[in-house]
Amino acid sequence: MVGPGIRTFTATGHRAVRSDQPTLFEIWVCADGYWCDHTKLLVPGALREDYVEYEQQLLAVYERAIAHCRPGAGLAELDRLMRDGLAEIGYADQPTHPVAHGVGARAHEPPYAHQAGGGTLEEGMVMAIEPGAYWQGGGGLRVEDNFLITADGTEKLSPFPDGVVSCPT
Repeated sequence: MVGPGIRTFTATGHRAVRSDQPTLFEIWVCADGYWCDHTKLLVPGALREDYVEYEQQLLAVYERAIAHCRPGAGLAELDRLMRDGLAEIGYADQPTHPVAHGVGARAHEPPYAHQAGGGTLEEGMVMAIEPGAYWQGGGGLRVEDNFLITADGTEKLSPFPDGVVSCPT
C-alpha cells in the first residue's frame, strides 16, 4: 500500500511507489511455529511534509504505549492510552483495528487490548503494539512491532527501525 492507498485492513493495492509517500509493508512470518506481526514503512527519497509531522506525533503515541507495557499494566488502559493519544492529535475514533494484541502461536491472538475488556500484561507475553490512523480518502500511517514483556518493561524483538525509513533513490 502506498501513500493514499494506505487504508486500514487493505492488504494489497495497485498504486505505484512514490518518492515522497510511504509504502506500508504488513509482515507476518512464522519461524519454528512462532509468528510475528510487523508493519514497516519505507519511502524512496524524502517524505512529504504532512507525513513527517504525523509520523512524529504517531511515534510519540507509540513510545508512550511501549512505556506503559510492564507486568501488571492494564490492557484496557493500554487501549485508552493509545486511542486518547490519537484523539489528541486529531484522529478520534481511530484506528478501527486493535491497537495491541498477543503474538505467538498465531500472528493475532489473545490477549487483545480493549478499553471495554480487562486483563493485565504479564512477564513472558509477546505483544504487537500498533497505533495508526488513516486519512479520509486514503493515506495515513501505522507503526507496529512485537515486544516481549519483561520484569523491567519491554524488549523489542526486531532490529528494524520504527517510523518511516527513507531509502536512497
